[in-house]
Amino acid sequence: MTQPPRRKSRDQAIDDVAAVLDASDDAIAQMTPAEQAEAAWHPGCGRTVAQLEAEIRAERDR
Repeated sequence: MTQPPRRKSRDQAIDDVAAVLDASDDAIAQMTPAEQAEAAWHPGCGRTVAQLEAEIRAERDR
């Protein structure tokens, strides 16, 4: 009979989330503003891809 998997410690879970967020940040940094806008847009978002792209460009210029 196998034992159930052990639960992660809180610190390990936080470290795992940090690693995922770092990888996401790295991936986003390699995208153009247009690619980021297209990836972020979804139906019901309330903005066009062009509007999102403009916001992303403005944020990068800060």
